[in-house]
Amino acid sequence: MSGPYVAFRINRTTRAILTDTVGYEPDPMVAVFTNSFEWLVICDSADKVVIRALEDGKRTLAVIAIATLRASKLEDRRQVDPDVPPRSMWTWLEEVVFIQRERGFEKRLPDAFDQAELAAASRPPPPPVVPPSPTLWSTPPPEAPLSSKTRYLEMVFDHADVAVVAGGVRYAPDAALRPSGRYQMKLACNASGQVSIAREGEGELVVIALAIWRESALCERQQQGGEPDDFQWIALEDALRGELSRAP
Repeated sequence: MSGPYVAFRINRTTRAILTDTVGYEPDPMVAVFTNSFEWLVICDSADKVVIRALEDGKRTLAVIAIATLRASKLEDRRQVDPDVPPRSMWTWLEEVVFIQRERGFEKRLPDAFDQAELAAASRPPPPPVVPPSPTLWSTPPPEAPLSSKTRYLEMVFDHADVAVVAGGVRYAPDAALRPSGRYQMKLACNASGQVSIAREGEGELVVIALAIWRESALCERQQQGGEPDDFQWIALEDALRGELSRAP
């Protein structure tokens, strides 16, 4: 076959490889997972790439995406949810899978294969993914226009309860909507997808982080302090996605 088997875990929020999990032969212990923010990525000896994530409410993994590694590209991509992984993350995965596979040649072990297929899903199949242009330097496609549901949204999120504060959602600017506890933050997303996150500070709201809402994710995140941390970013992202889906 064309290459060695390699498997490793990644953190889907920080987009970092957990280097101590890189292995070059199947490990039956990875069937038990406890961290919902991690994914297991496998590239087997037949160039089949399988991405698994923790199933809701369980400790076992489910296949969420499959692709084929050809040269340095992930092609023939299929995924249960058309937004997971997002397009931007596929680009990152291409790089890290290729690099880890190349390192595997130094530790070549007997061929190993992954027989996984996509789990059945009730939702309709996702549209085909257009492979990236082979041109090294190319003009990126224009961003998809924001839907009418993303014209504007504000919400107050309580990280202690890991939930949006009851009555804490607005679809127009409201200066009176403010966080009231030390674990609360106010998130505002405007019509251009620009997101600000603020918390209460000495009588006024203090912006502590900025981001861009793109492809159902908080991208290009900027912050000066330690908050939001990784878990808070995930909670805010999930809450924003949910509230936008319910926008009038």
